[in-house]
Amino acid sequence: MLTESYYWDLNDRTREFGERFYKRTGRMPNMVQAGMYLATLQYLKAVKAAGTKDADAVVKQFKELPVDDAFTSRARAG
Repeated sequence: MLTESYYWDLNDRTREFGERFYKRTGRMPNMVQAGMYLATLQYLKAVKAAGTKDADAVVKQFKELPVDDAFTSRARAG
């Protein structure tokens, strides 16, 4: 048995993300690729919200921002 926490054809959001990824790479994203991309995107949102790259300020924003993307819905980072 195998479980995955991401599948590109799960719902409309994952299909939309998968199609964008496919256009750039020529293949559909797997769980690791989607997770890394979306975690990085969340980090960049926290940097933007904090207005700085200072680690303490970014971590504070990271914990406050909701996580709602093709990998995770209605969650919080911390």
